[in-house]
Amino acid sequence: MSAGDDQPDSWALAVLVFDPLYGRFVLPPAAAALVATPEFRRLSQIRLLNTISPTLATLGEVRRYSHTLGVVRLECLWERRPENEYSRGQLDALQAAIILHDIGTPPFGHLFEYILKEAKGWDHESVITDILHGRHVAENRGHQIYAGNTLKIIEVLDGAGIDLMLVGSIIERRHPLSSLILGSLDFDNIDNVVRMALFLGLGNYASLAKDLAASISVNSRGDLVCDEGNVDLIEEWAGVRKSVYEVLVFDELTVSAQAVLTKAIKIALRNDVLSADDWALTDEELLRRLLGSRETKDLIKLHYLGRLPAPVLTVQLNASFREIWSEGTDNFLEEINRIASQHGVGKPLCYVFQENGAFGKEVEFVDPKTGSIWRHGKRTRSTVVYVFDQNKCRVSRSGVLAILNELLIWLGCDMGLVQHAHLLGHKYDAGKQISIEYEIDGD
Repeated sequence: MSAGDDQPDSWALAVLVFDPLYGRFVLPPAAAALVATPEFRRLSQIRLLNTISPTLATLGEVRRYSHTLGVVRLECLWERRPENEYSRGQLDALQAAIILHDIGTPPFGHLFEYILKEAKGWDHESVITDILHGRHVAENRGHQIYAGNTLKIIEVLDGAGIDLMLVGSIIERRHPLSSLILGSLDFDNIDNVVRMALFLGLGNYASLAKDLAASISVNSRGDLVCDEGNVDLIEEWAGVRKSVYEVLVFDELTVSAQAVLTKAIKIALRNDVLSADDWALTDEELLRRLLGSRETKDLIKLHYLGRLPAPVLTVQLNASFREIWSEGTDNFLEEINRIASQHGVGKPLCYVFQENGAFGKEVEFVDPKTGSIWRHGKRTRSTVVYVFDQNKCRVSRSGVLAILNELLIWLGCDMGLVQHAHLLGHKYDAGKQISIEYEIDGD
């Protein structure tokens, strides 16, 4: 409170949050002030799913703002552990880092982020550091970042007495507490998994999230600490996570939307309609920019906001992208487009997902009782290739099978690498089954 004031500063007021996962909970005063800053409020306009989806419509409207509030809730529960040895200053810095660690997320999240990284060498973690010091654009701290409002984070941190350098060290992975928000199993991905599961209709796993968050910690080296007796919690989380990503990766209309948006963004970057500085746009601002450009207007209007390209083929190969292809993704997709065109796809739109740990990951812990290391899970790596048709013409089953066969020959793969496939909406789970179908269709 300022001298002579009768009312506390705005950062000194706690607020009550209502959340579909965790119910009602209180945001501590400093956290409440931080989530009100323009830098963070922008996340209320950034989707968690990275696209608009006609089939995952509810999840498609969930924003990163509410997800981060959930992560703060898990951290607050974790703080109550009787064995917690961190100082109040460190815990306040951790909470601030949780709130701020996603403020550099561009519109449509990872989708735009990966394109910017590949095309411009852009890094959202570096942007966070720049924001904390008012250097995220060429202008100074007076730059308007959201809804005409200027940067406020440093002012709020100062007012709450939170150490900016300590917050920065956590966000930049230079502090043991970093592992609790940037680790292989952390508060962020715990909430991310259970929040997506809820809005995909897979179930409410709030209790799992709370129990798991209360069961993990870090030591002075930044190693994750968890009693091996909690392996059932880890197992359940891994199962829910796999179920979530199986929906996200194999829901073909959602991926079709991602493919169209990716194509439009790449065209916009090549034609200087977009630049790396546009990371600070919201989802809707990015769409307006693309709709306002001659190069991308029809693509967004007709094939993203209109009728999505029809799914033709989805195939998951049990090999990492680098194991089957040594060049860039654009060359890879160009060749698949050529193959698809030769076998009846009128106007192909191809897409590739380089899966690295989506369906399974290895997590390492130190047991606090014995000091021994124990592990759970195994990291998965695969390549998922999608073929869509922007035209309305029907492709024959024999044509789709021919695309798959030629694709495998071109990559030097055999049918045994096929882990999962959709052919014109028909699901196959084994290369052998597809091989038999191909022979029958060929007859």
